[in-house]
Amino acid sequence: MKTETLTVDLNMPHKALQVIPRGALRLVCREGSVWITLDHEQRDVVLQPGEVFTTRPQQRVIAYALKDSVLRLSGAAEPRAASAREWWPLSTLSRKPPPCPSPFPLPTASTT
Repeated sequence: MKTETLTVDLNMPHKALQVIPRGALRLVCREGSVWITLDHEQRDVVLQPGEVFTTRPQQRVIAYALKDSVLRLSGAAEPRAASAREWWPLSTLSRKPPPCPSPFPLPTASTT
């Protein structure tokens, strides 16, 4: 199945303010300098030409052009859940863990 991703270039004159639609987006500064403000976050991001920032799905973003700029918006790649085989080598999944020595000596039964 082939899906198409919409890509939009925003031409932003100096001091332009743009509310970016919510969604997992990839923001690329193509020209100029763009100040990115993230809703409910302490940090802001300034993108220079060639720099990239990816937003979270429900994140509200405002872009401000520090000078004449072009900001490219495109859909961010969907993250894929990794399988157990990618996290752990198969050899470790099929064997039992080694016995762990107890930090406390266990009493042994005495036969007298």
